[in-house]
Amino acid sequence: MAVGLTDGMEDAMGFGTPDRETFNVIPTKEFGLAMLRMPWRVWRSALGNLATGHDARKPFVDAFADEQLLGFTKYYTIILEHAKKNIAGVMRIFAKEKALPALVHCAHGKD
Repeated sequence: MAVGLTDGMEDAMGFGTPDRETFNVIPTKEFGLAMLRMPWRVWRSALGNLATGHDARKPFVDAFADEQLLGFTKYYTIILEHAKKNIAGVMRIFAKEKALPALVHCAHGKD
């Protein structure tokens, strides 16, 4: 998600009112396939978490960070290879006058 400023509007501290633009830079098909290729232990842990009321996504997040399973280098390479149009859309927003400062984040925190 990219957040820019709306022209002419400021809050009490002098910052602009957020104007939200949402871009999905996670290629769903490619990451879905990566999830399907995860070892059974990751799936078993996710199912265990689901059954006990814990976050079923956590084992996959941990697996995506593990260089033996996927790793952040491969993770970001997949994004760069398959989300060029959406990344370009974000850059066009940033290039607009008064679009900055901006906050870029995902479901797991800020990058």
